[in-house]
Amino acid sequence: MRGFLPASALFLSIGVVSSQSFGPRDDLTTIESSIGQGVSISHKRTTVCETTPGVEARAGYVRIPSTLFPFYATNETNAWNLSTFFWYFPAREDPANAPFAIYLAGGPGESSVFTAATDSGPCSVNKDLNTTTLNPWSYNNHVNMLYIDQPNFSGYSYDEVTEGHFDILTGNIYPGPGEANDTFWAGKWGTMEPTRTAFTTQNTAKILWQVVQAFTADFPGVQNKSISIWGNSYGGYFAPGALAYFQKQNEALKAGEVDSTRYHHLELDTLGLLNGCVDLTLHLPSYPEMANNNTYGVKLLPQDVYESAKNNFTKDGGCSQVIEQCRQLGVEGDPENLGLNNTVNEFCAATMLDCLTNTEFALMAVTGRSSFDISHPLADPVPPINAMGFFNQEWVQQDLGAAVNFSWAPNLVTNSFFAVGDTVRQNLSNLEYLLDNRVNVALAHGDRDYVCNWIGGEQVALAAEYKGADTFRSAGYVPVTTNSSYEGGVVKQSGRFSFTRIFQAGHSPASPQPETVYEIFMRAMFHNDIATGKEDLNKNAAYVTEGPTDSWGWTDTLPADLPENACSLWWMSQTCTPEQIMAVAVGNATVDKFLFVQNPGGDPVLPYQDDTATNSTSANSTATSGGGAATGTNDKNGAAGAVSHLSLGAFTMLIGVSLFIGL
Repeated sequence: MRGFLPASALFLSIGVVSSQSFGPRDDLTTIESSIGQGVSISHKRTTVCETTPGVEARAGYVRIPSTLFPFYATNETNAWNLSTFFWYFPAREDPANAPFAIYLAGGPGESSVFTAATDSGPCSVNKDLNTTTLNPWSYNNHVNMLYIDQPNFSGYSYDEVTEGHFDILTGNIYPGPGEANDTFWAGKWGTMEPTRTAFTTQNTAKILWQVVQAFTADFPGVQNKSISIWGNSYGGYFAPGALAYFQKQNEALKAGEVDSTRYHHLELDTLGLLNGCVDLTLHLPSYPEMANNNTYGVKLLPQDVYESAKNNFTKDGGCSQVIEQCRQLGVEGDPENLGLNNTVNEFCAATMLDCLTNTEFALMAVTGRSSFDISHPLADPVPPINAMGFFNQEWVQQDLGAAVNFSWAPNLVTNSFFAVGDTVRQNLSNLEYLLDNRVNVALAHGDRDYVCNWIGGEQVALAAEYKGADTFRSAGYVPVTTNSSYEGGVVKQSGRFSFTRIFQAGHSPASPQPETVYEIFMRAMFHNDIATGKEDLNKNAAYVTEGPTDSWGWTDTLPADLPENACSLWWMSQTCTPEQIMAVAVGNATVDKFLFVQNPGGDPVLPYQDDTATNSTSANSTATSGGGAATGTNDKNGAAGAVSHLSLGAFTMLIGVSLFIGL
């Protein structure tokens, strides 16, 4: 195995490994898939993160030849394998009878595996980057969970193992040889060739269909399970797109248009979206409203900026019109959204950049607030990204069977999607199609998020046209009972379609509200009402909530204090201030466990560690801080120990922010 290798030995004392090298692994069990065509699954049992006695998690790769995907335009002479990494966690209780769900992170390009060790998965990584604590609110308590690193190059997924360097100042990964130094870390990834990732939502769906076909056909314990997909952020595009494609392939199988000797019907169950962006024409108008007309009583934008952002959407030739022009171009020139028509790509990419710059970006440019949580600073420390350091530990990579270094959210993948304007090309059609095909749908939004805020999310829910739309629109809001002493939000629900606003939560709602998000997930997965979990929707399909038709009557105030800064070398553009980035670049920074802990003037900056996230002050809230919870002690003693002072030369920096990245 090989970890990141900086030039300076100073970093070696804080857990960077430089021994051995990546290559083919001989400790994985390989199954040649029954779907044939060169598809295989390689996997092994893992011992990290999920340490519950009797639960046997497994990780590995589904390997699929590029020739199965026409948009890669390869043949037998230039084909390569798409090696998609997965981590599977059987349910802690009764896995044989538990439902099956797939988790897709956002980005586009964020690792789903990262989430397994961050908020809704089996564990959280401790601040030593070397041990984990079991999560009592893990999705796999009662559901078999599959986390998939997609699109290609996210997480541990790759095509061909390639030497390269990670620039910590920009977050870019550069393939090929080069001289490593303290901000330019050597490692191994995929080729990072832009044409080898998915680059559109529809291409992603086609890859996922092949992955899930192989997994559900050949992986032990998941055969004959219905498929549910949960997504966050850009997962609001990925998850509906994938399930809609799965259903269309089911119809093609039934019609004899897909080879039934290789592929099988995938029974669909539930779509769940947490702070998902679905249709930009509905989200864009919500940005100025979320900034100035929110339920927390704060006005974040000057009035002229607020009016300008609104006008940029509605004016003649504004975003509302040009987005529709982009979509019409796509219908005419790239109806399958393969991302191969340069005319469509260029127009839609320019449209996306212009519209986001003139609406969404305004909050950060003017206020210095985080787009992921309006109560946080732009350099946002929440959720802690300890898992980045953990997944780049040599012993962790060995345990997981990883073939490359871990990359949480590579810029190349994000930029590949944005370069074809994928964001503005997506619309409500996939969601509406799934609702009309009786798929259960649960939408939920933390109400402090800005980038995929609840106001836009509610508009998505209200605008969706399907057979029961009128009944849903007339439904009222009722409280979500998290436990006997706390209400974590409000929900509007009709049958199996629900929209929930989660109180006091941002873009990653499970971080501040783990129990509430857990209850929403479990109630949706087991077909119970979101408000109480007591109504069986299999028996009462006509269930409708009764209350106010909107939720504006539930108001609150933002937390009085901003969270303390926690500048991490793993994601400097998002967690660090410009002054901290410059201090690292010029060598005037003290770093402990990859966290910036001293500013250029010598004053300490305490690292933020949210070890006491709670839903409320209720008795039940102690579970999130370890009260009565088991601890997985995966301690290999080689991690991040000593404090190190960087010795660097002057550096020119490009700092970019991907606004859709979320957990």
